Formats: sequence, C-alpha cells, structure tokens
Amino acid sequence: MREIFDETGVSWQPDGASYFSSFRCFLHGVSRLISQEMLPRLKDYCCLQQILTPRDCDEIEDSLDLFSMLEEKDCIGPMNINLIKDFSPWIPKNKAIMDCIDKYEMFKVNN
Repeated sequence: MREIFDETGVSWQPDGASYFSSFRCFLHGVSRLISQEMLPRLKDYCCLQQILTPRDCDEIEDSLDLFSMLEEKDCIGPMNINLIKDFSPWIPKNKAIMDCIDKYEMFKVNN
C-alpha cells in the first residue's frame, strides 16, 4: 500500500480507496498551515469544549490525528469550521483554501 501523504503512515486501501474522506485529506493540508506553537492551543480549546477527553489529547501525536478525531465525533461542520480559521492566520489569506471551506460549509448546510 502506498502512503497518501509522505511520512504519515496514511495509506490507500488495496482496492485504491482512501481510508480518509476527501475533506479529511483537505484538513490534513490545512493542518500543515497551523504552526506547531498553535497546535497545543487548539488541543486545549478542544478539551475545554469537551470535544476530546484528556486521554485523547495525550494520544494525539500530530494534527492529522486531531482532525481525524474531530471528524469522527461529528465536530467539524458549519458551526465550528471557524475553529480551523481561528488557529491558522494563513487560511483567510489563501483564496483556494477559503473557497474549499466555503464549498464545504454550503454543502453541509444544504444536505
């Protein structure tokens, strides 16, 4: 199996399908824009909002794990996508990423 992203251990299934949704893959790219200094603040925020348990936070090794857990708990959506924007000063300046977020928000609102 080949990795989707270099050195992440995230692989394609043998039939070619990804273990991760396209939005989760998009979040992986977004998460790379969040500085390592900001990641603990994001984890703290998630704990305060009771999105993650303290044990979950202890087990998070990188931002891909964090966003995977958030998505699995149905915590990423139109109401809190701003969390991603808030923790990366680069995202509002990147039209391509903002367009992706806007499309995702509209899709979720309409479905």
